[in-house]
Amino acid sequence: MKTTTIYLKALLCFAVLFSSLSVQATIHFMKFSVEQKEEAAFLDWISMDEDQVESFSIEKSLDGKFWFEISTVIAKRDSSVYYHNSYVDSNLADGIQYYRVKLSTVNGKNEFSDVNSFKLEKEVYLIPELFPNPSNGVFVLKYSFKNEDKASFNVVTSRGKIVDLEPINTNGLYTFDISNFYPGIYFIQIIEGEKVTRVKLVKK
Repeated sequence: MKTTTIYLKALLCFAVLFSSLSVQATIHFMKFSVEQKEEAAFLDWISMDEDQVESFSIEKSLDGKFWFEISTVIAKRDSSVYYHNSYVDSNLADGIQYYRVKLSTVNGKNEFSDVNSFKLEKEVYLIPELFPNPSNGVFVLKYSFKNEDKASFNVVTSRGKIVDLEPINTNGLYTFDISNFYPGIYFIQIIEGEKVTRVKLVKK
């Protein structure tokens, strides 16, 4: 009976110790996400049990096979709370971007998050073309917009007066009629959010 009791106590102690070691050795990625905003990638991940974590390395790949490190975040080394971590990658290439987070422990072991990716298709902008220029009043503008619905146009006179325009759009060609304007130099102003482009024109 005494031997059985000692055996059970030893077994219980081993179970407690094993459980403690397992808890300390278990590192969790609760969430890892990547979101594209304009031409930057916003990485977010939530971790727990960081008392055994040395650092987080953000890794990137352009083919899903060869990975390279782009940044390192030092762990908080606390197991009592969840931690929200983030990183912004503004150095994007055209095509698919792959991301993962490598977790390095104080014992030299590594753990990887899931892989997240997105495809970046960079917009191709044309240099504004205006023809004929000079003109008696009718001009055609050729231009490529990132978001045509949010674009607006106006004409700026040599004295700085701004006149709104509503051009006729035909397959990316915008026709302006300023036949009722006095002869002189004007600027067509193209507004896309914070981006403003000016094109000089001459009205005969």
